[in-house]
Amino acid sequence: MSGQQIDVNYFPDCDICRRAGRVQAAGFYVKTRQGRWGYVCSRHFVGEGCVLGPGSGQKLRLRKDE
Repeated sequence: MSGQQIDVNYFPDCDICRRAGRVQAAGFYVKTRQGRWGYVCSRHFVGEGCVLGPGSGQKLRLRKDE
């Protein structure tokens, strides 16, 4: 799944939920229909028609402390 996931230290808030006044952890960093990149939760990943892959989006994975 190279190029389809990135390691993060924490899950940021979903940008779309945050604009609506809600707090929901994002699981993806994607290019939206508007052409902007942002963090989205699973609900908005599906609702926005997002896909994974280079130039499209990545799944966020919590980085493991070593």
